[in-house]
Amino acid sequence: MPAMRVTPGFGLSILLVVALPACRPSGEQRTGAETGPTSAKPESAGTDGRAGARDDATAANGAGAHKSAVQGKGNGVASARNDVPTSVSAGVPGAVAKVSATSAKPESKRRATGDWAKMMRAHLHRPTDFVKLTAELKRKQVLAAGLDEAAVRAELEKRALAGDAEAALTLGLLLRYGELATDKAQGEQLIASAAESGNSRAMAELGRILLADETRADGPAQAEAWLRKAWAAGEGEGAFLLASAQRLGLLDAGRGETWDALLWAAAERGNESARWLITDQYYRGELEVGDGDQVRRWLDALAEGGDLSSMVGAANVRLRNGDVAGALPWLERAVAAGSDDGCAILLGLLGRGLVDRHGRAAAEQFLRARLSDPTTESAAARWELAKLLAPQATEADARAELLALLAAAGGAQHYRAGVALKLIEQGRDPAAALGTAQDLSDADAYAMYSTLWATSAASVAVGEGGRAPRLLHSVMPVFPAELAASRQAGEVMLRLVVGLDGRVGETEVLSSAHPAFSAAAIEAARQWVFEPAVADGREVAAEVRLKLRFKERE
Repeated sequence: MPAMRVTPGFGLSILLVVALPACRPSGEQRTGAETGPTSAKPESAGTDGRAGARDDATAANGAGAHKSAVQGKGNGVASARNDVPTSVSAGVPGAVAKVSATSAKPESKRRATGDWAKMMRAHLHRPTDFVKLTAELKRKQVLAAGLDEAAVRAELEKRALAGDAEAALTLGLLLRYGELATDKAQGEQLIASAAESGNSRAMAELGRILLADETRADGPAQAEAWLRKAWAAGEGEGAFLLASAQRLGLLDAGRGETWDALLWAAAERGNESARWLITDQYYRGELEVGDGDQVRRWLDALAEGGDLSSMVGAANVRLRNGDVAGALPWLERAVAAGSDDGCAILLGLLGRGLVDRHGRAAAEQFLRARLSDPTTESAAARWELAKLLAPQATEADARAELLALLAAAGGAQHYRAGVALKLIEQGRDPAAALGTAQDLSDADAYAMYSTLWATSAASVAVGEGGRAPRLLHSVMPVFPAELAASRQAGEVMLRLVVGLDGRVGETEVLSSAHPAFSAAAIEAARQWVFEPAVADGREVAAEVRLKLRFKERE
């Protein structure tokens, strides 16, 4: 609540704490629920269940390196350039460009940004399917999960020295990324040995290692040679890494080749990361495809496998086609698994009356979990939970919880929550009050919040017969353009004199984080209009103190 200090007479002073809706206030974030069910952005790689897509290759160089990992082998990079295909069609006959990204024309070394780039870069440092891949390789070697690390390592070393390429690949992966990670260099030697022995996945892994190592001058060229050789052998990971490297600008495309055609070809070979990227772009409407049914099948398969982003994507595709009933089960599963985006969409549907009690219960449980965790609780979560509780607020306990949620959110400068609370205190039905607040624009919510909270505080602070200035019209300060690049936040404390006409006259900056904030605050404050203060039964001029907090919208 804005703090106000009031004394009778001309020396009347008010301290208003005001945050800026045009400059996002601390604690208030509008979710996708406020803009419709299809506006929620998909989770970025590594945020919402995309467990494998992160750069966490933390294997340390250490003692215990096996000095004779591969007898008679070099580093395995020099001989990979022979007989390498120069295009997708050369690698796998019949591969065609079935996908075209609207933002991805085939350009030399074009760099990707956003979620695509994040996942692709993560792929250069660690296989996203590492756990699944090594488990499968161990199964083929009939190495039970119950074996201790020493036994696993000893058996794989013996087989690798005997020329078993899959054993060399398995041990190499474990040494670089897994539970046996003690010597990354030895792991690379083993993977190189397997690649030179003709193992296609090892070829792809060696290409990945070379792409990620920026210290090797010939790394990209050698990486491309190995990746093309892997793809020529039918390895989807080779095609995916080629596509990633081209999209990130690390490699040039071959003649007649596009990175998106490589991506599609990798997906057809079963590469889950390629499928994830294709389906991610598809459900966001950023990818044109020749076979939408195939993409939807991939999307559903990834969602069934537990990927949160794919669950949200499966729901979004159905919502785009008007199939709310088909979308709800996916949303409920995503929300139950902790998806913020899934909850945002579900709340949007709730606001339109399209969700049954099961979906409502899932959203409520999600929000309560957020509020019980100090690292995730927020004014926005309180506001969303308040909207869920509003229809039940006729019951005493539900009403008390609703008011507490709104008070906490309003006190953190969540403008809609503050407006709703004051309307309820003035006698408005809770559901109607929240509906009114929800429909306000950012500017109107800010102005109404300022007016309602300032008036309420003044009426309490001023004794009987007195009245502090009442804010009638406010103007949002504009975040200074010169500070936008630095994303600097700050506060300005102003002293204003409100005249008998309610207009702001004299202004003084008492404190400020930056001169640009001072100028913006004064320019806005001079446009504010008040109902004049009253003392001893007559209108008087009054001193008003305003604290304006600037925080740029992200």
